[in-house]
Amino acid sequence: MEFKVCLHLSNTNLYPLPGSKHDHISDSELLQHFYADHNNEWLGILLQRYTMLLLGVSMKYLKNEEEAKDAVQQVFLKTINELHKYKVEYFKSWIYMIAKNHCLMKLRDKGRFSGEIRQRLMNQKKRIIILKRTERSPALQAPCSSSTKSSNYV
Repeated sequence: MEFKVCLHLSNTNLYPLPGSKHDHISDSELLQHFYADHNNEWLGILLQRYTMLLLGVSMKYLKNEEEAKDAVQQVFLKTINELHKYKVEYFKSWIYMIAKNHCLMKLRDKGRFSGEIRQRLMNQKKRIIILKRTERSPALQAPCSSSTKSSNYV
C-alpha cells in the first residue's frame, strides 16, 4: 500500500491557516471519516493541525531545527502507517507520544553511536599506554618468575 502526503516545513507552511474550512470538525470526527473511507486527506488535515506541536516537541528534545523538521516528517510517515493498523481515539496525545518517542530514540541512537566512538578511543588510548610501558620496561615483557618481586614492576 502506497501513501502520499506532502507537508513541507518551510517558513510559510509551518503555521496553520486561521479560518480553515475544517476548523469546525473535531479530531475524533476527522478520524472517523478517515477510518470510514481511508482517505488520506482527512489525515492531512489532522497532521497540518498539529505540525507546530510536533515541531515544538522535536525542538525540545533534539535542540536542532533541521533535525526537528526531519523528525516531524518522519513522525508524519509513522502516523500514516500506524493509523492504518490501529484505531486511535485521542489523536493529539497519541501523536505527541509518537513524536516524543521518536526523538528519544534518535537521541538514544546518537548517544550509542558517540558512546561506541568514545569506547574505541579509550581502547586505543589503553593500547598506546600499554605499548609505551612495554617499550620502557623490559620487565613487563618477560614472564614473571617466582623469585621476581612485585616492586620490580612499573
